Amino acid sequence: MEEKNYYPIPYYNCQYGWRARIGLIYPARGSLVEEYSRIAPEGVAFAVTRISLEKTTVEVLQRMAGDLEACARLVAENYPDVITFACTAGSLISGKAGYDQELIEKMEKAAAEVAGYRVPASTTSTAMIAALNHLKVKKLVLVTPYIDSVNQREKTFLEDNGFEVLKIKTMGWEDSYKYAHVHYAYPYRLAKEGLVEVPEADGAFISCTGWRSSDVVEMLENEFSKPVTNSNLATLWNALDIIHLKEPIKGYGKLLREP
Repeated sequence: MEEKNYYPIPYYNCQYGWRARIGLIYPARGSLVEEYSRIAPEGVAFAVTRISLEKTTVEVLQRMAGDLEACARLVAENYPDVITFACTAGSLISGKAGYDQELIEKMEKAAAEVAGYRVPASTTSTAMIAALNHLKVKKLVLVTPYIDSVNQREKTFLEDNGFEVLKIKTMGWEDSYKYAHVHYAYPYRLAKEGLVEVPEADGAFISCTGWRSSDVVEMLENEFSKPVTNSNLATLWNALDIIHLKEPIKGYGKLLREP
């Protein structure tokens, strides 16, 4: 089996994704897949497959892992350059450092069986850790739509990876379908409150790929002069970094503006 990536479709047939194809495994109730295409550089396309998530509880999120390999095989049929599990809570729900790496190994093995070559994989929680390190944010405000039991798993995961969560600001919602259907004023105000309440924080992370917040990230950075990012921006940045596509993207904060 080839160790390096090999794209088997002739480039002259590629109207979309001629620069890169990113495979997304995305929660079925999420409604922000189009956000990736809106923000990504020209020539980058997305192959998307859905993974079941009827509600955001610890038990349901833990069950997601059982479907991950089948989803990786399915998205690998599109011959992507990279695959990422675009779900923050689902990729960290054990609460322990290393859980995301276990999921990555499963995805890479399953995808290689179909594609015939090694497809590098990642997860949103992996991207979150990499993005916070890149932005030099060690003490943070965590903003989420989740219920408390899920918030505590994310806090533990972050702390197990060497970060300090100074404040959690949350909506406390279990129904993941409603995340994308509320105005981004919600994450904006929660992040702002958190950064005011703990001025010693290095920055903020807005969690959940199904919660619309990308449009307020740069506003918050400008207001507080501190790094802010979210799950979708970190996921995209991480996938582009894996495939060595480092083009500045303006309007969505320091992470994408200064790759």
